[in-house]
Amino acid sequence: MTDFGSLFNGAKKMVGAHVYQAPLPPHCPGDEAFEQEATLFRVCRENPPSEEDFRPHNESEVPQKQRKADPANCAGWGLSVWISHDEIVHAREHIMPWMKRQFVFSSDVEEVEGRLSPAGENGHHTYWPYENTDLRERAQLILEPKGN
Repeated sequence: MTDFGSLFNGAKKMVGAHVYQAPLPPHCPGDEAFEQEATLFRVCRENPPSEEDFRPHNESEVPQKQRKADPANCAGWGLSVWISHDEIVHAREHIMPWMKRQFVFSSDVEEVEGRLSPAGENGHHTYWPYENTDLRERAQLILEPKGN
């Protein structure tokens, strides 16, 4: 795993009284990010989900994720999530068919647990959890893999 955190002196970023889990670049997350109570939907390789399933690309040990790692890319420090069951089902069936081979878990978050930002169309968002937010511990399986 590449230690991109050392690029930012290993210091974790604070926003108000909140500290993020990852050592984020100065511009991250941007002004468009907001706190919101939500149900987040995350695609995972394992059931139960592993720590790796809830690691951002810039901290991942998975080769496919490492190839996408970019310390300057703010989204690479966050988690890819959806905020609607219908939207993740649509993405899984019609936009990103590789997701059919994965598990989908939901995790409820309070607005004081992290920041969320739209990451494109179809309900896809990036979520930057604050330091003590553990989505994996509260993850509930909602969709099993299907087909190849």
